[in-house]
Amino acid sequence: MTGLALKVLLVVLLILFPIWIPIVAISHGIYLRRLRRAASAFACLSCGELLGLESIRLADEAWADYMRQLHEQNPGMLLQVVRSVHAICPKCGARYSFIEGERTFAPANDGAALAKA
Repeated sequence: MTGLALKVLLVVLLILFPIWIPIVAISHGIYLRRLRRAASAFACLSCGELLGLESIRLADEAWADYMRQLHEQNPGMLLQVVRSVHAICPKCGARYSFIEGERTFAPANDGAALAKA
């Protein structure tokens, strides 16, 4: 029975796979649009400037550098890392986490590790 159940599960997964890809792509696009809109409307708590799209680009670059550094320090190791910094103020460098449910930003608590990257 387990062999048959495994085959049925595999067939169901293969049938649903083409449906999941567009759903994942659309939900990621919605997330990015919300992130961009929030960044364009959020004023930095330190300097008062609007974060804008540049803040997201800066956070993405800092995250990529941080992950590259982690992989260089731990070659071949699978890492489970949660991103906590989604925007960095281009003027003063303040770091913010995106709160998707509220569609706003909050100061990043553990951005110190990312700041070192």
